[in-house]
Amino acid sequence: MDMFDPLTLDTVTMTQYLPFLKTRLISLIVALMSSRWAKNRNYTYYYAAHGFGVEEGGVKRTWCYLGTDPSVYPVSHKAAKCMLKDIGEMMGKTVYQELKEGPYRYDVVWKDSDSKDMSPSHVFEIQDKGNLDSALAKLQHAKDKWPAKLFIVVAREKDRSRLDKMLEPYWLGTFHMLRGRVMAMTADEVRKVHKCFTSHKATIKAFMEPF
Repeated sequence: MDMFDPLTLDTVTMTQYLPFLKTRLISLIVALMSSRWAKNRNYTYYYAAHGFGVEEGGVKRTWCYLGTDPSVYPVSHKAAKCMLKDIGEMMGKTVYQELKEGPYRYDVVWKDSDSKDMSPSHVFEIQDKGNLDSALAKLQHAKDKWPAKLFIVVAREKDRSRLDKMLEPYWLGTFHMLRGRVMAMTADEVRKVHKCFTSHKATIKAFMEPF
């Protein structure tokens, strides 16, 4: 098993790890103190879906393995953005995060090139708190502005059927023009797609490379 998941989570999500950290903290401290990494000040701490440790010069090491399947943890807003960025780049897209257009900022946008005049091919909004109105309003604006594929990722919902029921009133009401235009995904579905892509990264790269 790969000991490092490159998708860091938001700070608030760390509270979910506290029961595991209680029994692992001593081993982490010992590992850090005995490591050459601890002697070099040019490092930062990181944490991931199944462990945490230090990073130096772009290289990460997981010193404390939590021994828990990452899928038991909810995907944070930050982690979902990182995964969508990875997937887009593996597909050969130019990826932007927090792209500003008019009064809105879009979480993740894919383009076919880095040209400023190029319209996005995919626009993603990630909703993990509050209601969905603000995210759908952004996608409504994106529909009016660009000929892009639109996606909403609901991070707080893991069940596909519940997500569909949650969105149904929006498709029948204010945002009826988005019905059939917006693909809804759970954050867990994004995680599974990302896992599949990263497992076959070299093959996907070979498919995407021109002759």
